[in-house]
Amino acid sequence: MGNNVMIIAALAAIIFSSFYLRESEEIIAHDTRTSEESYSCINTLHSLIDRGLIDDSLRYRFIGAIMITESGVEGSSRPSQYVMNFGGKSARFTNKDSALQYLSSRDDTNVDIGCMQINLAAHCKEYMGSCTKESRLQMAEKLFDKEQNIRFAVVLLTRAAQKGKLGYYHSATKDKYERYVEKVNDVLSSAGLERNFR
Repeated sequence: MGNNVMIIAALAAIIFSSFYLRESEEIIAHDTRTSEESYSCINTLHSLIDRGLIDDSLRYRFIGAIMITESGVEGSSRPSQYVMNFGGKSARFTNKDSALQYLSSRDDTNVDIGCMQINLAAHCKEYMGSCTKESRLQMAEKLFDKEQNIRFAVVLLTRAAQKGKLGYYHSATKDKYERYVEKVNDVLSSAGLERNFR
């Protein structure tokens, strides 16, 4: 367990520095209030590890790096809990109610949710039985829970690992897969960790 905590600590170190900067993103909605709660995804990951709910040491490192890649706040890389991505345009909020209210005002189906950016269109039918607007909102509400979001990501990462392609977590399309693998490996190397996300 000690080695796993050191891995997460290395990733956490870059979260609170400006060493890793996300590509510029267009913010389409933003709640300007600040909230430590909205940036506590990394603490939830620590808690899951401490409680033994994630059992593969390699995934600790990859989940932290994916979290930073997916939802790091530009300029500080602090993963954000109440963030959505609508085709490359981010919407960030400080609480679940504001985020859900904004989501309910839109008809988008291709939306990434939470600190691990789980895609509603790709997973809604499988986990909710249908992909109606109501079921998307219900799934989004679950995914704004940091623990559920991370645990769901572990399932997706496990599936990708079974195919021998961890980058399938993001996309199985060759060019998107390759760019994503590079981004996650950049986060790993920024934390002084081996670039072995494939």
